[in-house]
Amino acid sequence: NALTYPDLIAVLALFLLALAALLQIGTILAEHLNRWIIYRKASAIARDIGKPLLVMGRPMRPWVHGCGDVTLDMDPRVASECPNSVVADVRHLPFQDNSFGAVFCSHVLEELDSPESFRLAIKEMHRVAKEVFVAYTLATNLWWRHLSPKNRLTLRRVGKDILASRRKGLLR
Repeated sequence: NALTYPDLIAVLALFLLALAALLQIGTILAEHLNRWIIYRKASAIARDIGKPLLVMGRPMRPWVHGCGDVTLDMDPRVASECPNSVVADVRHLPFQDNSFGAVFCSHVLEELDSPESFRLAIKEMHRVAKEVFVAYTLATNLWWRHLSPKNRLTLRRVGKDILASRRKGLLR
């Protein structure tokens, strides 16, 4: 029984779909590992400086990252997941200058409404902490980078800088 042309197309389509799914699983694992590494660096820097660690965004406990010393989010439900939480806008941080040894910001900045808001949030993080660590969605993450209605910005690293641009995904 030889495969017909439509059968071959169907087999190829299934193969490509399975390959895409495996690549997405790899991307998600890589993002989680990246967050884990960055969180630990931020935590160590804050500890070495002798000041608290501010975590911005939902903690991914226990296996990726925790709450830090203070957790900040705009959503009260997210903030309530940690003992020392603050509900606030990342563009207007309610802390004094240099209050923290480090800030760990994970998957928050992509949801801001404009590159200008991104720059304001980055400026605020540098105002309140000596060191700033940002984890963001990888380019190969099809859902969060291109389809999610929550993400409005695309972030990319150029040297030591992180740049933001309006997302050009399928859904905006």
